[in-house]
Amino acid sequence: MQAPPLMRNPSFLVYWLARASAALGDAMMFVALPYAVFAVSGKGNEQALATALLVGSLPRFLGLFVGSLIDRLPLRLPLLLGSVLRSLLFLGLAALLLWPPAHTPLVQLVYAAAFLNGLLAIFVSTAGGVLLPQLVTERDLPRANSLMQVAATGVPLVGYGVAGLLVASISVSWTVFLAALCFLVLPLCLSLVRLPMQRSSNRRPLWRDMLDGAALLLGQPALLLASVTAMLLNGLTMLLNVLIPGTMQVLGWGARGYGLFEALFSAGVLLGIISVSTLLGRLGLPERLMAALTCALTAFGLFAVSHSGPVFFAGALLFGMCGGMASVAVVTLFQLHTTLDNRGKVLGMFDSMSALGVTFATMLTGWLTTVMSQQAIFLLGTGIVVILWLAYLFQRRMNPPAAAQVAD
Repeated sequence: MQAPPLMRNPSFLVYWLARASAALGDAMMFVALPYAVFAVSGKGNEQALATALLVGSLPRFLGLFVGSLIDRLPLRLPLLLGSVLRSLLFLGLAALLLWPPAHTPLVQLVYAAAFLNGLLAIFVSTAGGVLLPQLVTERDLPRANSLMQVAATGVPLVGYGVAGLLVASISVSWTVFLAALCFLVLPLCLSLVRLPMQRSSNRRPLWRDMLDGAALLLGQPALLLASVTAMLLNGLTMLLNVLIPGTMQVLGWGARGYGLFEALFSAGVLLGIISVSTLLGRLGLPERLMAALTCALTAFGLFAVSHSGPVFFAGALLFGMCGGMASVAVVTLFQLHTTLDNRGKVLGMFDSMSALGVTFATMLTGWLTTVMSQQAIFLLGTGIVVILWLAYLFQRRMNPPAAAQVAD
């Protein structure tokens, strides 16, 4: 039976509410985690915080393995069990912070919680990427992805502020406790949704599935180019995270300038997401990616030629718009170009490549700052975006029928 129109689709609306609640919980944990680390390791222990953030990001490199598992499981299992386990994990962390046991290395327990949370989060998010195309029509899929990205990006803007107030006025432990309750909304909501059963009867070795997932991604030029695009854009975002704080100091804006930069970047992401389903709604997915890269090209061009705070702020808004437009277009492209039996492993491979881009960019930027000026680094970023833009132009000219098939 065909799914009803998007805004009259109860399954999608309930699922959207559940993911919005989970995004709120993630935002609260993002704010609470540094103070939880400091509470068990000593105030201002940046090394311990860096370790917690690192181990929390490591599971993203297991994306291909996770996606291959999800292709073999009923979707209800990773979605419901993953969310419940995340809630129990943070309820346990809150209890440890409230009643710390004697002679227990609590900081190691926080590291373990960060790793397990990252692993469970990737199970839930990858399963969600497999589920969404089964809840909505193909025509509604780009708009549905836009609304999911609004939940993932817009809700945390509220969550960050709420969590900051809770940490400051109540305690870190109670903030973690309330975040844990947010994750329980997902299994409660999904109990109202008739989840599709996984149709795969695959009994091949898991390693063979993982190789097949990599081959599927590498063998389709459109998916490979989209993966490289996401990897490089994530890398450029990390480059900005490293460079902009120092740039704001040089320009005389300091911490308030960096905060404004990040706020405008987040606002740009929301504008980009909204534009995909409104102003750019009639374009095919490759054209939307070219529009996103045009925003990125303009932003990095401004960063490279200007020494003015307001110009950097305009660039933040434009690059945020690029991120919002590209995230929706890339995820939709993957969902439309993969079958149900292969969608998990391909999405997992994509997530691993994105994580690789962030890690590599972090290490590379640290080295580049020792051998190049910031202006030269921004020019290098501009060149990367130009190459991506030309690659999409070449793809459109070489294969216009395939591009037309992914227009909604």
